Amino acid sequence: MTSRAPGVARDEAANWLDTLDVDPAVRRDVLVAVSELVTNAITHAAASPRVQLSAIDGQLRVEVHDSSAEEPVRKRGSATGGFGVQVVAALADSWGWAPTAGGKVVWAEFATEPASG
Repeated sequence: MTSRAPGVARDEAANWLDTLDVDPAVRRDVLVAVSELVTNAITHAAASPRVQLSAIDGQLRVEVHDSSAEEPVRKRGSATGGFGVQVVAALADSWGWAPTAGGKVVWAEFATEPASG
């Protein structure tokens, strides 16, 4: 577990996204979410997170598993951070979390095409 973990996870996610036909805006949002969720897992769970990515039925799903059972909280950020969950909630079409046998999983889902508007 190092400060390099979010970047490594983002690079791996980018390599995976390269194999898919994903709109650049969606790609950017997925990569930001990966970085934020991995950073949160390291900061709050104090353990190495496990990232799982999937593409099913027009949805990209990012899952970050960690060893903390503590619920992720949307809170007011400060000059030193604290905006991770807010950022993910703003970028993703949906997000949430669930307890697991070893802690929790926090997930975010993205439509493979950006919403028109």
